Amino acid sequence: MPLKDRFISAQIDTAKTIELIYDAVGNPAGWRVLLDSLVESTNSRSGRFILDKLDRSAVLASTDVGFDPAFDPAYKNHYISKDLWTNALEPQPKEQFFNSLNLVPQKDYLSSEFFNDWAREQDIHYATGMYLSSDSESSLRFCLQRTRSGGCYTEQDIASLNLLGPHLKRAVDLYYQFNQLQLFNKSTTQILDQLPLAAFLLDQDSAIRYQNSQAEGLLSEGIQLKVLGNRLVLTGSEGSRFSLMIHDAVASGQGQKAGSQAALNVFDTNGEPQMEVSVSPLVVDDSEFGFQYRKVMALVYIKDSKNQPRFSIKTAMELYGFTRKEAQICHLLCCGYNVEKIAARTSTSFHTVRTHIKRLLRKTNSNSQSQVVSVVLSGLAAYTPSE
Repeated sequence: MPLKDRFISAQIDTAKTIELIYDAVGNPAGWRVLLDSLVESTNSRSGRFILDKLDRSAVLASTDVGFDPAFDPAYKNHYISKDLWTNALEPQPKEQFFNSLNLVPQKDYLSSEFFNDWAREQDIHYATGMYLSSDSESSLRFCLQRTRSGGCYTEQDIASLNLLGPHLKRAVDLYYQFNQLQLFNKSTTQILDQLPLAAFLLDQDSAIRYQNSQAEGLLSEGIQLKVLGNRLVLTGSEGSRFSLMIHDAVASGQGQKAGSQAALNVFDTNGEPQMEVSVSPLVVDDSEFGFQYRKVMALVYIKDSKNQPRFSIKTAMELYGFTRKEAQICHLLCCGYNVEKIAARTSTSFHTVRTHIKRLLRKTNSNSQSQVVSVVLSGLAAYTPSE
């Protein structure tokens, strides 16, 4: 191919590439798509996004196109410190592409350990790259490589890539922010999943916007609580009251109605307690396209009456100095067992159980079994996930 034609084919479709850059923000696989496109449009043999430790003692992660994975361990374990191009690139201004020929004389590169022991076998002769971001622990760089026959990167190539530099930087910043938001959302979800109660977020039409794992478990039991067309409904005699509680909670949050919280007991057909339900408004200030507004939802907590109190034996042992046996007996007390049933359940004598309970009284500074239960169930042992 004539030299002139080769340079024409190396032109980057800037508009398309910018679109790929921003597509990658919300799609982790998009970075590889972007890398594929840039490798092809710049007539490169390979390309990499590399996250290094700040002191460049190790590669933390990388996205590669065109590299033989067999060469990767050697780079990560040794040649990262011998990489003349990156050593020369590091002190340069960030967010700007540099030509390897301007960073390291080619004769120095071709005589280096990095080239002769690592790059030569892969036919890596030329490169361009930039540092995109760095923090107190790591730095992110982007680089492209060419073979000997592919030729060096021209000033025109570097200029075209530098048009993309600000967009790459902005996309990386947005990606970090997006990941932090995802991490926060996942962490919040996991925290809500640890609640000993079923939790739902409903809009004014009772449509479910969120439910924790306890709520999913409660729905799977097929009791009076149902989901019909994504709406949470309570069947039976309390159904209309439950719907009204949802409506009133949202109206209260919007300032249309006095009162903020309501609760009810739900009984089964035999008149036995089935669950306790609490509904309250949840008001969130939100914004969209520059408009500020208040979003109001109903927060629903449900306690299944048949569920035993949550109790972490390990946490009780650490908080109150219980032995494992004492913690097990305390758990049974919290579940409503009397001394006789505890003795039978633990294959322990009545007298020994009484002795353990006396120790529980002393260790919790309590005067009665009911006070022990009150102390423990109001403490962290009742909120920490059970083993």
